[in-house]
Amino acid sequence: MNTKRNALKSLATASVVALGLLGAMGSGLAQAQTKLKWAHVYETSEPYHTESVWAGEEIKKRTNGKFEVQVFPA
Repeated sequence: MNTKRNALKSLATASVVALGLLGAMGSGLAQAQTKLKWAHVYETSEPYHTESVWAGEEIKKRTNGKFEVQVFPA
């Protein structure tokens, strides 16, 4: 009887651990992030660059971090 109880406890523990791992993996997939790289030939003082940086921040904010735009100036 004691052996059967220990086996059931082990099975229950393994099930809980497996479900926890699946839950952790699933939440990681739901939060997958896509990083886009945006390069241009303008200096950092140019309006094109400052607006590109602003647009990248807005995209990240409005997509709740799903998309991130990295801006690379000349």
